[in-house]
Amino acid sequence: MKNNNWKNTIRIARTKAISMALVSLAALLGSCEDPLTAIAIENVRLASLPEYTLEMELPPNGSANPTGIQKVKDGEPLAISAAANLGFTFMGWDQTGGTGTATFDDYLSPSTTVRVTGGDVSILSIIDDTNFTITVNAGTGGSVSQSSLAVIKNTASSSVTATPGAEYIFVGWTVTAGLTSGITFNPSASTASITVTANAGDATIRANFALKTYLLTMSNGVSGYTNPYTSATVTSGVLQRIIAYPSGTYIFDGWVKTAGTGTVTFTNAVAQDTYVTLTGGPATIRANYRKATVTLTQVGNLAFPDQSTYPDSGQDIYRLGTDIYIYGKRSATDSVIRQVSVSSIAAPSSSSYRYITGTPAGMIGTGTYLIAGSSSNIFRMAISGFGSSSVLTIPSTPLPARDLSLNYENPQYIWAALTANTIQEVDLSGTTLWTGYTIIQDSVYNFTKIQATGGGLLAIREDSGSHNLASYDVDATTSATVTAPNDSYLLHNGADMDPGNAGKPILDVDREFAIVPVYDPAIDNYKLSFFEVTDYSSASYQGSVTIPGTVNYLAADDYYLYVAATASSVATIYAVDMFSKSAATVVQTHTISGFEKVDLVGVTYAGANTYVYCLVDTATGKPTFKVFRVDLN
Repeated sequence: MKNNNWKNTIRIARTKAISMALVSLAALLGSCEDPLTAIAIENVRLASLPEYTLEMELPPNGSANPTGIQKVKDGEPLAISAAANLGFTFMGWDQTGGTGTATFDDYLSPSTTVRVTGGDVSILSIIDDTNFTITVNAGTGGSVSQSSLAVIKNTASSSVTATPGAEYIFVGWTVTAGLTSGITFNPSASTASITVTANAGDATIRANFALKTYLLTMSNGVSGYTNPYTSATVTSGVLQRIIAYPSGTYIFDGWVKTAGTGTVTFTNAVAQDTYVTLTGGPATIRANYRKATVTLTQVGNLAFPDQSTYPDSGQDIYRLGTDIYIYGKRSATDSVIRQVSVSSIAAPSSSSYRYITGTPAGMIGTGTYLIAGSSSNIFRMAISGFGSSSVLTIPSTPLPARDLSLNYENPQYIWAALTANTIQEVDLSGTTLWTGYTIIQDSVYNFTKIQATGGGLLAIREDSGSHNLASYDVDATTSATVTAPNDSYLLHNGADMDPGNAGKPILDVDREFAIVPVYDPAIDNYKLSFFEVTDYSSASYQGSVTIPGTVNYLAADDYYLYVAATASSVATIYAVDMFSKSAATVVQTHTISGFEKVDLVGVTYAGANTYVYCLVDTATGKPTFKVFRVDLN
């Protein structure tokens, strides 16, 4: 192989010589004022620029000029042009390849200039058809009159119509594919029948539909309410949740359509909480309610053995959770508190008790303490660890009690009826029970039973067999002596000296009403009188209901009153519907065979069930604790 180094050396020397000559010529020409000088300088400048190739690609539907591969200097303009064939249109210029960059003065003009920098490039004039195809789709819930439209650029197409199906409405046209910026709907995209113009190319449009909506009106009576409460706007065929809430002593009794052109379909028309669909138009539905039927079914039994640690009769009762405390007489001179567990409803049990000195008068509970009043004194004991060795806290000066009641607004204090004509506040907070605040006294009447109402006190007053209900607006934490009630109400017919009777008042669950058992000689029967006590300065009479026999004890839940009564030596529990206090009604009479008296009655809850528990007695003095389940049908 020949040595070519000498050729390279000559080539390099020749290049240097040419460059120096060009420089010298430029300098020489620059000193002249000849017109050729500028041309010469420009040629020198161009000669010094890098040179690239520009490939002009042939458009498929037209022509371009220049054609083929062109030599261009870096950044220097090159005039280019393109022409579209018949039926086509020029759309713009585009760089299709190369390592350099092509810059167009106006890429949308068919005649323009291009500059190439940084390397070789390829360019193409974009020429497209002026006849476009618009694909027409229908969304869910409707149809379109044509599936495609042939459109000439910037010329309105033939008409296309969107038609909604049953239970749908048309909501508008949208472009879903193609050159979206070049599509126009005439007269507007919200019109069902339109023409289409396009200026940029093929596209796809869609007619959109939506389900209809209707007004669902809810019918409510005095026996309950619903959710939604009055009405709801619902989507056709879409599930709408509806819930019925019966009031008080009413039971839900099914859903029905009552008006409207729409078709209503309930998922479960007998379910209180269900779903409904509405199609075809608006409609009104109603939740039906009916009065509940109350049934008592015995589910638990505990017979007290004939021994001294059990009460031989019941005086008062208190429930805390699943523990029930029964206070009753043990002998002629003292008492006992017996704890009964109903953690097993079917098998009540008892193991704990505490003796109390004196005959029983009344018992209350605070959640922390039991407070028992007797003919001997007032006794406080902790509920925690309750048993035969429970420590009893007593006042330093004995306070024989006739009745007790808890101050609900401030459970640190209780009211105690101490003598025939004195009611005293007792403070539970100290290490010993202490008195010294409000005293209520009466010079005419004797106090027999009391019931605190939160901001006041109710007292049964008796004078020669005539009883009335007195209301006191008092504050147990204030040191004062009150000698007259704010208001009073005669409890039974007749005048003074009438040999009636009145038992202990109780409050309903909301503490808005007091219920007083009254023996009225005018009717020779017991009645339960209802008083509104939300105004603590008075007790407003609402109405009454007659109870056959002798009323021994009362217990209330939200809307029912359970009455322990004795009629003709038969133990009976009465259930009273007290939803309307002015028209309370006995809705269940449940006799307990084999027993002659119900001493006590109470209410408790376990899960979804309501239970009534009671202490029943026989002639032989062997009480039995029974539990009944309340069924509302």
